[in-house]
Amino acid sequence: MTRLVGLGHTPSTICVFDEHWELVRRLAPLLEAVTGNASSGDIFTFHRSAAPDVANTSGFGSAPHRDKPHAGPESFRADGAAMYCTVWVALSDATPATSCLYVVPREADPSYAVAGDQLGAALEDYQSIRALPTDAGGACVFSHRLVHWGSRPSRPTREERAAGAPAVPPRVAMSYALADNAAFGLGAYFDHGRFSPFPPLPLRVALRAAQAILFSHQKPFPKGGLGYATRLCRRGSGLFLPRYQEKVNDACQWQKFQAGR
Repeated sequence: MTRLVGLGHTPSTICVFDEHWELVRRLAPLLEAVTGNASSGDIFTFHRSAAPDVANTSGFGSAPHRDKPHAGPESFRADGAAMYCTVWVALSDATPATSCLYVVPREADPSYAVAGDQLGAALEDYQSIRALPTDAGGACVFSHRLVHWGSRPSRPTREERAAGAPAVPPRVAMSYALADNAAFGLGAYFDHGRFSPFPPLPLRVALRAAQAILFSHQKPFPKGGLGYATRLCRRGSGLFLPRYQEKVNDACQWQKFQAGR
């Protein structure tokens, strides 16, 4: 991932390589047993750097948010278990200095199980906010309603830089979602029984392009990027399940409308 970012690629491009899917393969049996959910295909990778000239995901996930802001009580099972959860894997040490996750615990969030974003009420009790420092190789697993965000990496002061203080290393992490694909929202993005644990390269490339399109409201494309992503996506979109394919097509059309084309 460090090499990819150094070459100007986004960190989520790692999903075209086997290493990404090998990590999912190793985690899946444990997490599916614990959560009762299965991998959906919703993936994203982060490279948070304090250096302003490094291509990274500095704007993505940095504001408090819920992964599924419109989901309500129907997105939980009778025992309270969430039908959708995110697995956030730290590939480097995630500390308050390098950008760890911050969360509002459920007991401090009056809108946790209520449909809608409603971030204001959750953030009012700011003394309940908790940092989740995570060592490299560790993971955080949380529901779709947990308010969370990544902090800004620290930068040495002018005095510290003059004294030779080392730069804070980038924080690298990978996330993917598990869902009750038969009951929750969009469901699986592709046929995991047919293509997992190692999807074919055309599917990986199409998935990477599709996720870039869906998240472009948070991570805008450079000039010409939307058209390029659309072409890459279409080459392998026949491997998507119909509901996901429709969602990506709708998002692509909306982005073109926003751009005036």
